[in-house]
Amino acid sequence: MLSQLLFASSLAPGASAVAPAAPTGTLPPTNPNWTPTYRLSESTITMECNGSGWSSPERGAAFGIVSYDWSNAKVQWAAAKPMDCEKRLQSQARMTKAAGGKHVFVYRNVVKVPLPLPVLLLALQVLTPPPLQALPWFASVREKLDDPAYSGWFLKFDPNNHNTTMKRCAAENKTKCSVFYHDQEQTPAVPVPGQPGPDGSCTDDVCDVGTQPCGEVSFLFWCCRC
Repeated sequence: MLSQLLFASSLAPGASAVAPAAPTGTLPPTNPNWTPTYRLSESTITMECNGSGWSSPERGAAFGIVSYDWSNAKVQWAAAKPMDCEKRLQSQARMTKAAGGKHVFVYRNVVKVPLPLPVLLLALQVLTPPPLQALPWFASVREKLDDPAYSGWFLKFDPNNHNTTMKRCAAENKTKCSVFYHDQEQTPAVPVPGQPGPDGSCTDDVCDVGTQPCGEVSFLFWCCRC
């Protein structure tokens, strides 16, 4: 998506880009729906993130495109009950639009590919579907994880294997467990002596992402062009 945006911004006014044919079973790539321009300020893009709070709306509005990372305001949303990352991204986008932002995106990362970039690029070239992960600090994902009707969407632990590398239960609450496979990469946690500064600190000894432990759950379906 980013490469398509950068390519489109470099086109002369009135020019058009021919999108490559999409592989079978994937959505075709699309170009931005706004008119290309020679204005340098509108041909810039920035990915912004302030983990300690809000990013400067005025700073973001100075670029042609600004996208806010889901870790933006992480200190705030990791402590919320329940976590409200999605809502805070929307609030950040509204503030930037109000400050004059032209094209404001949020990096929702509703699905995440946990692969190093070279491996991911190779997977995309050969169309091997990479595993995708669901982030429960987004309310739209959390409601699916909490709804038994959608349990078939997510990868489950082997019910016969109780010696798994990834723990089934929350570190802060051994009674809060999940049948869904999940890891703790870039995941908020309750600070403990062995890890006093986790990647997002939960407060009051609770990481509230609904009925599930706080972790990245793996989807059972794939996307080759995200």
